[in-house]
Formats: sequence, C-alpha cells, structure tokens
Amino acid sequence: MKPDIAVGLLKTFVVAILLMASLLIAVSSIPNARISKHVRWSMAPENYQRSPTGQYQIDYFTECVAATMGLLTGPNNSVLKQAFLSPTLSHCEATKKAFENGQAGPEAGNYWRYWHGYQIITRPFLYFSNLKTLRIAVFLAFCVSCFFFIENVRKYVGTTHANCALLAMLCVPLYSALYLITHGLVWIVAFSAGAWLLHLAHHSKEYFRNNCLNIFILVGMATSFFDLLTTPLITLTIPLLALYWGGLLPGSAHFPRPLASLALISCVWALGYVGCWAMKWVATSLLFDVSFSRHVVGAITFRLSGSVEGAETTISKSVGSNLWESRNGLIILTGVVAVRVVTALFLTRSRCFTLPFRSVSESATFLVLAGLPFVWLCAARNHSIIHAWFVAPILYPTFALTIALVCGAVEMPLQRSQERA
Repeated sequence: MKPDIAVGLLKTFVVAILLMASLLIAVSSIPNARISKHVRWSMAPENYQRSPTGQYQIDYFTECVAATMGLLTGPNNSVLKQAFLSPTLSHCEATKKAFENGQAGPEAGNYWRYWHGYQIITRPFLYFSNLKTLRIAVFLAFCVSCFFFIENVRKYVGTTHANCALLAMLCVPLYSALYLITHGLVWIVAFSAGAWLLHLAHHSKEYFRNNCLNIFILVGMATSFFDLLTTPLITLTIPLLALYWGGLLPGSAHFPRPLASLALISCVWALGYVGCWAMKWVATSLLFDVSFSRHVVGAITFRLSGSVEGAETTISKSVGSNLWESRNGLIILTGVVAVRVVTALFLTRSRCFTLPFRSVSESATFLVLAGLPFVWLCAARNHSIIHAWFVAPILYPTFALTIALVCGAVEMPLQRSQERA
C-alpha cells in the first residue's frame, strides 16, 4: 500500500471516530422522559416470537436493549457517561419491572463493549414516536435499500444476476433483519454500499478508483458503530459481491490482481471494523474506571472458542447449525440447480456445461468470496452456534454466488444452441 493511501485511510478513520463520538454525545443529551414513555407501552415481550411461517425467531432481546439504552439514570449520570458507558435497562422483562418499580433491576448495567451507534436514530425517533413505528421504518428502509441494490445489479450487471440476488433472499432467515433496528441497520448499510459502489464505478470512475478503499474502511467502521454482533460480515461480502458480479474485482483496470485486491479490501474493512470497536474500548477505559481485560478480552475469548452449555464448540457444529437454519435455502438452491440442469439438457441435447470462469484467478476469487462466511463461522464458533438462528443470514452472498454460478454454467450451452438454431 502506498504511503499516501495509508495516510488518507488514517485521516478518514480519525475524522469518522470524532464524528461518531460527537453524534453519540449529542443524542445522549436528549431528555429521557418522553423516550421512556414511548418505550414503555410499545416494547415487545421477551419470548422470541416466531415468524408468521412458524420457523424463525425474532430477536426482541436486542431491541429492548437498544430501546432502553441511556434510560438508566442516576445521581452521578452525565451525558459523557451515557454516551460511553452505554447504560441500559437490559432485556424486556427487566425493563418492565424497572418501569413498574420505578428503579432499575439487577439485570441493568453498562453495556460499553459496543458503540450502540443506532442511538443516533433510536433516541430522536423514540422521542417523537414509538417502537412499533420504528419497526415499520426499519422494514421500509430495508426494502428500499434492497431494491436499489438489486436494481443496480440488474442495470449494471444483468437481469440473471439480479434475479439470483433476489432469489438468495429467500434462502436465509431474515426475520429479525426485516423489523429490528439492531439487525436491520447492517443490511441497510451493506445493500447501500453495494449499490453505491456499482453506481460510482460506472458514473464516477475516477472517484471510484481513488476512494474505493476509503469507502470500505467507512463501511467497516459503520458496521462496528451500528451493530450488536449480529451479521457484521455481510457489510463486507455484499459490496464485494457487487464488485465481483460487475467485473470490477477480478482482472479489471481498477483491480489488476484480483486475489491480492480482495485481500487488501478485506483487510481495510477489518481495520475499520476492529479499529473502530477498539477505540470505544480505549476511550471508555481512559475516561472511566472500567476493566478492559476482564470485560473485553474475556468476552472476545468466550465468543471465539467458549463452550456452549458445557459442550466444546466445534467447527462442524458451528457450520452445521447455520446450514440447518438455512435449510429452506438449501431446498431452494437444490431446486434451482435441478431446473437449470434439466432445462439445459433438454434444450441443448448435450451434457456439456461450461463454468463461467475466464481464468484460474477468477475461479479462485469466487471460491474465496463464497467461502468468507464459512471462515467467520469457523472463527466465531461460540457466537455462531448460540445465535445460529440470526447468524445464518451471513450465508446470503454464498447462496447468491452459487445460484449465479449454476445459471451461468448453462447460459453458454444455451446460447450456442440458440445460435445453431
């Protein structure tokens, strides 16, 4: 990486951190009384209600944590403490008791390991409205961002890939991401980044060439700022999916060495994600008397390799649990493969299928990109097993890539058959 690029990334990082901290401090100064009133009558029960299809759960726990963030008041509270210590009344049942008794229960406390940046949306919104309206707003924002992503894929890549992107949405359990701000924001960021990158690459090529890495470090930071460790990886893989499908990642003028570029972009995203997270820990440790090693290092170690209900976490269990949560997707994927193969055999009268790879480098790029979710599942085994019911959607890019691969594998024989006809 050239020194001027590194300096530019550092400037972007510092400015973004200062902006994030300033926004949190600003929204923490909003009075709690009206927010508490709106949250009290509109919060959902903590019984993880299943979706209308009866298969998936919805994560009301994190919604209640988010809604009550900053509502834990005390005689020594300050805007700075509220912004960095992140006091919350915790889950829904604890919040109900706190409202009924007029004081916080034993479950309440400081949740400072995360930025809880969604507060820049939730606190102003809940000052004027309630959680039910917020869920509607999240649903609409999710649909709009998804639409623009798929529309840009159709416009700049092709209809087949747009259909694959849409079909892959049916392959993963997205119930929480559709309605809850704690889950939906990362998907909105991911879809928006993917759509924006495709648009820039075709309308502002010079800007795209000079600022692509800055965009990815900002996306990584936004993920750390907004996310509660739900499906953070998708803010990397969905934009990469857009670049890959658009021919902007492998073998293009912008990225002449696809695998090296894929690794560089991933490292820059990780720098923004981990670096932004670390800045919250460092700032809170310096400002207040909190134990960095006990709270942060212990939590990281547990999430990566801790046991689940006394049983040792394994890679096979982590991957298997998330594939099982996506079993509907596997059925859909199998059906798509079968239909495409039968169609190709019938129309071409041939068993010849051509993989749509122009080079070994392009095929390797495909395998790495499709395999990134599995790397995450293997690394964060504890978290991926416990929360498989909402972690499984990180497989979305893998499903989309695989469906597009199957469709592309039969397009060439079909085209040749049509040309002969």
